[in-house]
Amino acid sequence: MRHTLILPMLAALLAAVPLSPAAAASSTVAANAAVPAGSVIITTGEPEKAASYISAPKDASGLLTSVEALCTKGPVKVDKTTAQLLSATDKSPTAAKKGLTWSLTRAGYIQILGGKVTFEPKPKSPRHCVISGIAPADLAKAWGICKAGGGC
Repeated sequence: MRHTLILPMLAALLAAVPLSPAAAASSTVAANAAVPAGSVIITTGEPEKAASYISAPKDASGLLTSVEALCTKGPVKVDKTTAQLLSATDKSPTAAKKGLTWSLTRAGYIQILGGKVTFEPKPKSPRHCVISGIAPADLAKAWGICKAGGGC
């Protein structure tokens, strides 16, 4: 019984407190601010397959322009607990349902592959971010680096 109370309490705390000490100076993130390289990014589905981005918006050169995800404000441990806590910050109507499998990566991996990650907070999703400027095949490689059960 005690364990069933821990995750909701941590989620409530997470909504009020930044996920990283580096971001502790502010509890909000500025729109269009770059996501730090060590930040964890999560998404659902099969992001490690380039085919997952067939219908995603692209620019004239075929680079992705607005892949939605959730991001931490700074470096944190890449694990299942981080994914659960980060997903709990999303209260939007389209929020992913509890219990889904999350794919994780770090903003730095996307940046190394030529992409950029920016914060675009929404009223009910304060950790919403957007990935852009990267080819679908390269973004698929970035998601394959980290797994929810282990580090990267």
